Amino acid sequence: MEIQGLDEFTKTLNNASNNFEKEASKKLDIIASKLVAKVKLKTPVDSGLLRRSWQPKKISNLERLVFNNCRYGQFVNYGHRTKGGKSFVDGVYMLEKSVKEIVAEIKEKMDKLGGLKHVYFVACGGSKAAIFPGLYLLQSEAKTFSATTYTSNE
Repeated sequence: MEIQGLDEFTKTLNNASNNFEKEASKKLDIIASKLVAKVKLKTPVDSGLLRRSWQPKKISNLERLVFNNCRYGQFVNYGHRTKGGKSFVDGVYMLEKSVKEIVAEIKEKMDKLGGLKHVYFVACGGSKAAIFPGLYLLQSEAKTFSATTYTSNE
């Protein structure tokens, strides 16, 4: 029995796996930049230091961090007691609001493309063992999609 097109299919899969990290990294750069722009617009301005201090940082190809190293940023974001502790100034929650907006935008784009239907975890050995908590979480909590694990070659 001969299977036609298997070599082409293998090339397509290899190309997709080789380009995934590069393409995902580009998308994460875009998302991090959008998040910085949104959070800056929501950040209150006194001297402008807090607003100017928002920055994205590339942790790895598949991880980004958006942070603010201004020493009083957390007090503006989450709220704080006034001097003497007699009253409380509510937080602005500029970071949380901005993250929710980004998540909503991503979800809207996914929904336009047909939504998320299935998550596939592909690994072997110790890596496969490490994905089981995530697999369990998705299988037990996800309502609109399913998840499966496959064993790959070493």
